[in-house]
Amino acid sequence: MVFVTPWFGPTATLWPGGYYTPHGMGAPLPPSPIRRSSSAPHEPTFRHDEAKHFDKIDKFAGGPNYGPVLEPLVLKKLNVKPDINPLLGPQKEGSPHLTWNMLFPTAQCQRSDEDPRTSWREGRDAPATWPRVMRLQIVSKAFPWVFDIHAFNSATGVTCGDLLDRIHLCLQERVSQAQLDSAPAELKGVMGEAYRYNRSPEPDVPGGRLPNTMLRCDWLAFDTTFGGIVRNDKLAKERGGTQARVTFELLCLARAPDAAATARRRRRGLSQSSARVPRGQARPRAASREAVLPDQPSPVDVPTINVEDTTVPTPPTAPPPLSRSTSQYPQTTKVHVPETEAQALAQIEGILQQMRQRLLPDVNRFVAHMDTAQSTGRPPTELVVNDHNRLSGLLDETLAQLDAVPVKRSEVQKWREAREVRRSAIREVQELMSKFDRAWSSAA
Repeated sequence: MVFVTPWFGPTATLWPGGYYTPHGMGAPLPPSPIRRSSSAPHEPTFRHDEAKHFDKIDKFAGGPNYGPVLEPLVLKKLNVKPDINPLLGPQKEGSPHLTWNMLFPTAQCQRSDEDPRTSWREGRDAPATWPRVMRLQIVSKAFPWVFDIHAFNSATGVTCGDLLDRIHLCLQERVSQAQLDSAPAELKGVMGEAYRYNRSPEPDVPGGRLPNTMLRCDWLAFDTTFGGIVRNDKLAKERGGTQARVTFELLCLARAPDAAATARRRRRGLSQSSARVPRGQARPRAASREAVLPDQPSPVDVPTINVEDTTVPTPPTAPPPLSRSTSQYPQTTKVHVPETEAQALAQIEGILQQMRQRLLPDVNRFVAHMDTAQSTGRPPTELVVNDHNRLSGLLDETLAQLDAVPVKRSEVQKWREAREVRRSAIREVQELMSKFDRAWSSAA
């Protein structure tokens, strides 16, 4: 017969006599551990004040799953005024913005923080407003129409791409005869100039792709640069808008002149001025600058000397230069039309002296400024563009004055001498123009 002594583990209780007593013989059971369900919530591993840094999405994020798409009537009931996407707003330093000439499709639009060799891509599918809307309207002080913008996809609402694509299509519509007749007289002249320039072979305009009829983009004249979308409740109310409609204002800015187009127009004008014409016929003038900013004086508005004139032209009022300028243009003075070759030579010398003393320092200062800007990589500012337009107009005007000096043929020898002096003076101005154009093209 085998006897087995029972063994009790360490959970047994030590009796006062030194013997172990198993559980169930008067000793209390040890507490059992609490088991949590796997589905029970756990305590957060971060502080509650740090929750704002997690799981946050930009309200202008693209896609159909980041907010409802509302009708304008619902926005009115909720008393909500949508915010415009900052990408569509006016240009601000340090923030991405869009650069677009509205004469061209949005494929020519570029974003400031993307590769300049590529078209605008990031943000095309982003909502144009927050909250998202199904439709909105665009008005502007530059044109009298109201553009209706509808969402291409009802799940995403009106996107930035939808808005700009629709603006371009609306600007390609034809201007009716009644609307054209209602335009002010001064606007008709600018519209006609823009109509011809937009269909020219210059690289900054569509050219022959535009139809031979007045379009809404021609109504804008040279203010075809996209300046952004802003809220203007006063203008929206003046154009017949109601609270049940979401209306924004389109800013139309003047486009900067293209350097290559400017140089090409000047070269074409110089080649015409150097051509031989029959005696007694008016000589052609240098081509006027067409793509100037509207707030700057145009060379067309500045009088030039011709055979019948008896006064020296007054240069246009110049905008503030980049720094303190030495140019102080004199007032109009009375002179006589040259009757002899000697008088013509004196008049040519006077024009050259005025250019060397008052215009040449400004041109040299501008060239030095553009060289500095090119070395630092800074783009031309609006002030630099204005100074470029002013100096370009004055150079063209100087060339036109020299070209318009009549040289009468009384004696062959003196006539040839006067013609050679005028030709040499024109060549000097042309060289200064080439230097000016090279500096602008390299930095712009």
